[in-house]
Amino acid sequence: MWATRRMIGNQQAQSVWLPILLALLLLPLCFLGYGSDNDTYGVVSAGYSTWHLHVLATSRNPGYWTFEAIVYVLSRVGGYLVANLATLAIGSSASGAFSSLRLACGCDFRFC
Repeated sequence: MWATRRMIGNQQAQSVWLPILLALLLLPLCFLGYGSDNDTYGVVSAGYSTWHLHVLATSRNPGYWTFEAIVYVLSRVGGYLVANLATLAIGSSASGAFSSLRLACGCDFRFC
């Protein structure tokens, strides 16, 4: 019983470190600009048409115009750096939530 509690506590500690490790490893990539994908500039352009022209446009089909509008606002606030940092924060929090869900379901596959 004590070994099981110790193992569960160890797994919970690992689930906390996963988003932190992910953020630290991917942080340098946030400073590289919008990226090499041509669709990134289409996302910003679609966000412009959504916010300024009030036309729900997507960068490609199928697109998600809410994401494109949010990226446009973040780009206007702080450029590519704020947009990339927000994406990193969402990705890190999603990995932490997935890891916590893994623990709640009792899956014994470990990421770290």
